[in-house]
Amino acid sequence: MNPIGGFIPAFHRDLVIGVATYALELFRSAGELDAVYVGVGMGSGISGLIAVRNLLRLKTEIVGAGAVSLAALLQERERMKNKNVAVILSGGNIERARYLQVPGGNTPVAA
Repeated sequence: MNPIGGFIPAFHRDLVIGVATYALELFRSAGELDAVYVGVGMGSGISGLIAVRNLLRLKTEIVGAGAVSLAALLQERERMKNKNVAVILSGGNIERARYLQVPGGNTPVAA
């Protein structure tokens, strides 16, 4: 809710700008990325990523992955092999214990 009551629409200008700040931080700190997998709820996150990518004139592929961006990447692991890839995780996309298996090279088996 906003400070004066009511909900802020998903594509409210201020919300997209705010969400885009993590995209700018990501692109500045991660170096050149081939792809970013991002969950898509109401669309502000993917909109912010696309806006920043376009403003920076990057060729990074932005992959909208529903609520499970890590699962989408795991489905495309061969296509993304040897590429620089980022995954945006937010909310309850994955249990922490399962996610922590991935950096160690242990891909969780889908239930």
